[in-house]
Amino acid sequence: MTEEELKQFLDHKLWEIGDALIRYYDPCNMRGSSCKVGDPNPCCVYTRFGKELCQYQDNGCQYPNAMCVLWLCKTAIQTTDPKCVEGLMMLEHFGNLFGIVGKPMIGQAYVGADRPKR
Repeated sequence: MTEEELKQFLDHKLWEIGDALIRYYDPCNMRGSSCKVGDPNPCCVYTRFGKELCQYQDNGCQYPNAMCVLWLCKTAIQTTDPKCVEGLMMLEHFGNLFGIVGKPMIGQAYVGADRPKR
């Protein structure tokens, strides 16, 4: 197994576990392209894939990956079960160890639609 094959395997497994937590706890209240913060969901706008709605979000997510599923905005963190947040954080730190996910990490400062106005 090469390092890239290992990263792809781990990315898929982290996504599977993270997706199960998201589906069970529903921290984002995703409904179509909307979430608790807005419509369209700001996590899928101005992404690493470009400056428009994520090109992989056609009738739901078409690009399952750990980077997208292992992150929560402040609104989701404050309004969901702490067990969900902690579980996603543990997966995120594991993914960071192998270079699968990056910053911002859950709970760190970020620029986003739900960020408090200054």
